[in-house]
Amino acid sequence: MSSNESLNTTARPEQRNGVVEECFVRDSTAVKLVHVMTYCILVIVSLCGNSAIITVVWKVRRMRKTINFFIVNMCIADLLITLYMPRSISVSFTGYRWLVGGILGRIFCKFSVFMHQTAIAVSIFTVIAISCDRFFAVVFPLKTFITKKICQIIIAFTWILSVAIRLPMLYGLEITVGKNGYLGCLLSLDDAFYKGAEKSYYQFTFIGLFAVPLSVIAILYSGIFISLKLRKSPGEVVPRGGGREHRRDAVIKKKVLRMVFIVVVVFVFCWLLFFIQLILFSYKIRVPCEVLFWRLFLAHLNSGINPILYLALNENYREGVKNLIRRWRLGGFVAEKSVYPLRSVTLKSSRNPQMEGTQTKINVKE
Repeated sequence: MSSNESLNTTARPEQRNGVVEECFVRDSTAVKLVHVMTYCILVIVSLCGNSAIITVVWKVRRMRKTINFFIVNMCIADLLITLYMPRSISVSFTGYRWLVGGILGRIFCKFSVFMHQTAIAVSIFTVIAISCDRFFAVVFPLKTFITKKICQIIIAFTWILSVAIRLPMLYGLEITVGKNGYLGCLLSLDDAFYKGAEKSYYQFTFIGLFAVPLSVIAILYSGIFISLKLRKSPGEVVPRGGGREHRRDAVIKKKVLRMVFIVVVVFVFCWLLFFIQLILFSYKIRVPCEVLFWRLFLAHLNSGINPILYLALNENYREGVKNLIRRWRLGGFVAEKSVYPLRSVTLKSSRNPQMEGTQTKINVKE
């Protein structure tokens, strides 16, 4: 969110002029430097990591699968969240004060928060889509429910729905002047709509963007694990002709499932405090400044952790990034012909009597 918004979205003006508004301003220089350095590292990791994942899927044709398209969508949302992080860095020095006034400040107040919150919603809906994709892939392995076309429609829907959910925030955000004369970027849905709208909106947000998605994800993965357990029946025979290929596909699916499961668990852990605090704010319950910092930092940390998990748990992403680095070091498109691993294939020739018994060895791209 923006200035006060991301850290204290529902706080009222009187709270902002009191203890909450003074959060981080009176911190020691050492504490401020730690906050700034951690965020600077996080911004660099998130920008480089998510950009690399997007580039790998874009450049490598064999990576263009539905699961990777969903991951790219999540990377784009993480990049938008990363663009908001500099505001969190400035909060370490100026607290929740809004530094830009006038029309420009009002526009930036509205759209920076709106962009940040929309990206959060997109990430949540994408996690659900990823879970659905893995559910269908494991439970119904012989059928394709989510095709590339359907995947594109789902991705578009995640953005449309997220924008629709966050439109009240875009309308209700305004620049305000506190009792001490400092500007603030304040979200007041009670003033914009009706008394009690703010509390209703944040309860809806908690239920619609956390409680329900978490329940759906839990049900989907429960179904996945039950299906896998029932499938391991004793005496199961794999057809002789497709034994090796069958085992290879099973190993690949298991690795992808493990990666996705870990990504989902880390996502829930990082965003849990964020949504719990949302409910506390809706009831005007104050919390220590340290909680406000960790609430947003853990949420932002997820944007940097995700690409690290993709690279650590998926060999295709690791090889793709290595190839990109190799291509960059060898001079861009000049080395493009040799960036992908080659495998040797031996061909036997028997049509020409003069060539009978000879072998030809060629390299083929995988």
